[in-house]
Amino acid sequence: MKLDHVVEVLLESLKDDQYIEAIFLRGSMARKEHDEFSDIDIYCVVNEENVEAFLPNRTKHIEAYNQFRLGVIASGF
Repeated sequence: MKLDHVVEVLLESLKDDQYIEAIFLRGSMARKEHDEFSDIDIYCVVNEENVEAFLPNRTKHIEAYNQFRLGVIASGF
């Protein structure tokens, strides 16, 4: 699975989160130096007063990726 697709799926989930004010991609992907073994460094800016409300949502965003990954595996891609 291409990392670009993973980032797209994560960003789709993150952009709908009411507590996130900005999203940044950092690291090798941001520099376009990534390979198939690279990790993904995504930073979310959340207003300090909303941090406690945002924290439980983190698992929802990871689950969006897991659902995508399982769909890709099931379809053979």
